[in-house]
Amino acid sequence: MVSGTGSKGRPDVCLLGKPYAQDHLIQFSEGAYKDYLSGNPRTNYLTTLVRVNVFHAFVQNARVLNFDKSWLTYEAISPFHMVGPGLGPAAVHPSCPESMRPTQLQLAVEHHPWIDLFPHPAMRDNFLRVVAEHGEDYVDEDDMCRDIVDVGAGAGVEESALIVWGEPWDPRGWEATEPFLRKWGWLLAGCPEMLEGTNYWRQKRGLPKLRFSGSTAHMHRPSTD
Repeated sequence: MVSGTGSKGRPDVCLLGKPYAQDHLIQFSEGAYKDYLSGNPRTNYLTTLVRVNVFHAFVQNARVLNFDKSWLTYEAISPFHMVGPGLGPAAVHPSCPESMRPTQLQLAVEHHPWIDLFPHPAMRDNFLRVVAEHGEDYVDEDDMCRDIVDVGAGAGVEESALIVWGEPWDPRGWEATEPFLRKWGWLLAGCPEMLEGTNYWRQKRGLPKLRFSGSTAHMHRPSTD
């Protein structure tokens, strides 16, 4: 990850790059569950719960990939890009879901392992292709991380976020919010499963489907189809 100036006064470094990240999220989860059991759930927990769920999805996908906890450190490098016993292509377990298997770009381009945890091969490649062509400073990776997983960032679900509804390794189990599509839609070009999942989960909540421009993820306009 690279450091950048946080937008809207948010911290420069994503929560995943801070050593207390996991303890912070576990503490919140336990508090939210306690309030739920006592019959006093807080509506302002929604924003944080969305990001806690994404964090938990990352943890589960890290286990699927047999990653150790070093993926939580800020300067970590993906095992898929490293050379040595059990690294590179050899790091992939035979039972690994197809959606989580590394692409050629993941093997070739140095990157932080959190990118490996998204169950969308095209999304991972879209990010890495930009890094390979323009350098790691071209994309504010910390801003992207804050939008997706940082419970301390202060951004609401009505802004930019991903939501996990199904199995973490299933691309159709994820939903992108409208602001996320406007801000990071280029990441989802060629990710039909994510776009299908987004509309599926929106409809489950009574929201209109979104139209997309061709195979890209740039939102076109709301649809009531």
